[in-house]
Amino acid sequence: MRKIVYFSLILLIPMQVFSQAKTAWLYLADEHYKKADYASALVNYLKVLDDSVGMSIAVLPYESAMSNQKLNEKKTIERNNRKVTLRDYTNHQIAMCYMYTADYNHAVEHFKLTSENKSYPEDIYYYGVSLMNVKKYEEAIAAFEKYIA
Repeated sequence: MRKIVYFSLILLIPMQVFSQAKTAWLYLADEHYKKADYASALVNYLKVLDDSVGMSIAVLPYESAMSNQKLNEKKTIERNNRKVTLRDYTNHQIAMCYMYTADYNHAVEHFKLTSENKSYPEDIYYYGVSLMNVKKYEEAIAAFEKYIA
């Protein structure tokens, strides 16, 4: 009987560890973001969206298969008195990190995603600012007009 219990514990512990990885990266990313360490926060937010990013930079002493754990699409979190999905929150934070590190080309991509989802209405404004910084003035004006409306 003990062998069965030990064996089942050995099988269940790794599942628990894998399910906690995204929340651990999210916690680390939020801590870096609070300290204005946007480059480190960006790395961890990218790991929340795609597990293979973290595995691709890791040096493993053995051969392993790459797997990408899916992000729970229905999970909502509450940040800044706002309930949003985990994917929307992560994309918003990634876009803000890119903007604060002056990587406006990547910021445009992520602000476009978040402004379309309408979880963060102010992202339409940031999308216009990012477009303006990459010299796409006509699109920036359209984004600002959409934000004003």
